[in-house]
Amino acid sequence: MYQPSDIPITSINALAGTIQTNKEVRRWFEHLIQQKDIKSELSGGKEIGSYYLKYGNFANLEKAIYVLLFCALMLTVLTRQPPYVVFMAALFTAGVLVQLKKKECVVRISLFLLGRDFTRLSLAQKTLYQIGEIYARQYNTFPLVHAVTSTDAIKRKAVLYTILFVTFIYPLDFWQICAAVLAAYYVFYNLASLTCVYGRIK
Repeated sequence: MYQPSDIPITSINALAGTIQTNKEVRRWFEHLIQQKDIKSELSGGKEIGSYYLKYGNFANLEKAIYVLLFCALMLTVLTRQPPYVVFMAALFTAGVLVQLKKKECVVRISLFLLGRDFTRLSLAQKTLYQIGEIYARQYNTFPLVHAVTSTDAIKRKAVLYTILFVTFIYPLDFWQICAAVLAAYYVFYNLASLTCVYGRIK
């Protein structure tokens, strides 16, 4: 289908909206802004440096929350004690609040990076995945499209293995299975998003 070359493919506003709303895209940009070269280039500025500092604090807190959430999930499945469910709900709520704060930092830093490296015209001529390829080659990391497919595979495997475990190996009733599957999807996705795991995506 013919598309006139002067019609913009993307824009800084569209990218801002995508980074804010799409978890996979935001996680990749989060990984990108942690690259040593980018961080050293950007963190020296007063405003962006403050966002890097806030990001680091929220990232450490989030890491602790999800480790505790994973432990609570295992205890809930193994002991079937309701109090652990309440503990999981509290940790989940805390995790969501921390994610919102961390997301603000990621968006601010990512938009500053994009604004530094691309003019409005050059952004208009590239897709999001093309931008991801450019940054991946420049900073020797994996491209956005690879990150999306890999994390999707992790989520699907986590759900599959959880279903097999709670159905055939450690049987639970129907509602417990539903809760375990939902919890596994959330917990394993966020564990895979931790820096120590995400940076090793193949």
